[in-house]
Amino acid sequence: IWKLPLEYVAEFNLAGGAQYGSRPNTPSLVTSAQTDADLRWATSHNNDQSGYYNWYVCKGTYDATYNPSTKNLFSDVFFTPGHPGHGYHLPSRWELTSVFSYNYRVYYGSSGNYPNINEACEFGGIKKTFANDYFSTGNGTCYALRFKQATGNPNDGSPLTDFPQATDNSMLCAYRYRRVGSLSSNNNTDHLEIDCVYLGEAGASMPIATISNDSWWSSQPSANIVTRIFPAAGYIYPAAVSGSGALNYRGNFGYCWSGTEYDSSHAWHANFHSNYASANYWDNKSYGFAVRLFASE
Repeated sequence: IWKLPLEYVAEFNLAGGAQYGSRPNTPSLVTSAQTDADLRWATSHNNDQSGYYNWYVCKGTYDATYNPSTKNLFSDVFFTPGHPGHGYHLPSRWELTSVFSYNYRVYYGSSGNYPNINEACEFGGIKKTFANDYFSTGNGTCYALRFKQATGNPNDGSPLTDFPQATDNSMLCAYRYRRVGSLSSNNNTDHLEIDCVYLGEAGASMPIATISNDSWWSSQPSANIVTRIFPAAGYIYPAAVSGSGALNYRGNFGYCWSGTEYDSSHAWHANFHSNYASANYWDNKSYGFAVRLFASE
């Protein structure tokens, strides 16, 4: 097979590029991740090591208050051939669904059992509707069987012409979503960790109970597990380009912009907190969120 869906996600958030981003207006909360002139990958998953960028600069869109010079994050040399960001892009909301699910199905702070949730997903240029199973006892971990053969239309109303139903289990994967820490206090280390193991057709008849324990995951060869960590970096508002604003919810919430517009003032994003993770959110484009890029191929 080619890359697993989770492998398309960059390993770290974006940082630096002070000319594009915003910084906390409390000096003690500012780090080099917001003041470095050059765009770069974050050097760790600590909650103070991400940059914060409004949606207008992520898309190179003019706004009189938040992007008056029409700066474009992706015109930076960081994204040109020979540089670390080449081949990466701001994900669509359907790419974020392929990571976080849609419509509040990844619960880990409370119990939930959601079989055959059909979701429109995108990764590596593939756009399909897949069935997904989600299960949690509320102990801080959610388990999932994702990218199964579809059993219905996508739950976000996306058209089948764009997201045809998957007709086999060739992309079936086991997922584990782990809340690390409580995500309930202002701290620098709490985060969401996502693991993925490929199953394919061999796992088509596997019940979710098989993977819903850490002993199954411990038995998997480490080389077979793809892991991505998402910091709870919070957000900045207001977040004018090269400006500053109040830093909110660092250590409690993680936010990631998509490149998909909701309406003229709002855009889709994903977020997570102590109870669940979801890609079914939109917020004002003027917010300064973290940016997690996806590989194009």
